[in-house]
Amino acid sequence: MKILKTHGFTLIELMIALSVGVVLLGGMLQMLAASNQLLRNQQELSLIQENGRFTLSLMSRMLRQVDFSNTGVAIVNPLQGCDDADCALDQAAGLPAVSVTGVVGDTLQVGYHSLSDSVTDCQGQSDTANTFYNTFYVKKVAGVSSLYCRSSASVLDPALNPTDPDDDRSVLLVENIQNMQVLYGVDSTQVASATDQIGTANKYLNAAAIAADGTISMDNVVTLRLGLLVLASNNTKGSDDIKSHNVAGKAIIGNADIEFSRRLKRVFNVTIDLRNRD
Repeated sequence: MKILKTHGFTLIELMIALSVGVVLLGGMLQMLAASNQLLRNQQELSLIQENGRFTLSLMSRMLRQVDFSNTGVAIVNPLQGCDDADCALDQAAGLPAVSVTGVVGDTLQVGYHSLSDSVTDCQGQSDTANTFYNTFYVKKVAGVSSLYCRSSASVLDPALNPTDPDDDRSVLLVENIQNMQVLYGVDSTQVASATDQIGTANKYLNAAAIAADGTISMDNVVTLRLGLLVLASNNTKGSDDIKSHNVAGKAIIGNADIEFSRRLKRVFNVTIDLRNRD
């Protein structure tokens, strides 16, 4: 009777098969990790896009009201700002100067007055007896960088509203805004008067440059160029962001704040026509 011999795998063959399997499994795991990372990035970018568009829409609506008055009385200090520093901004007589501290980027203040309850400040409050002053700035509080708005019309209850801990008149508008920059579109060829209206911007300057130029002032500003650097809510990048982001003409390095250096970022710029100065 013939006996059939059976052969198994040798140890070398087993080791080779195991090695190939490990390589294939590692490749599949890398592909899965990359796919998950791509999905997270797409979700974060979608949220950034939504956040940025909402913020620009919100601010554009409020900034277009600068210098509006249906009372027949001219607005005192209707437009003011300062660049990349804590500052104090004047308001109308009888109101103290606004001092904002701990800001990241520029500060912008606009004033307007309406006899209608339908015109409100940035907190949704109406005040037909006084001029509104809305002061916008970015500040980092408890590790979250956000856009705030201070209103001259309202004092907030921190228990009911997320406020700037240094000012109970400031409400948190939008989270995950790392920086705000503002350029002022100036018509330097004309001077506003009863018969000569301000026209079209022929150059864009920051607040310091306007203050240093003795021939123009904030009264010559006809447009605003607003720039926002918007953050993802989580760290999703595998390395530090060393890219230079052009925010309304100013370069902001992605790792300027190391806490946000591994977050995705996008720049949103918009030019806003100040229709009450046409």
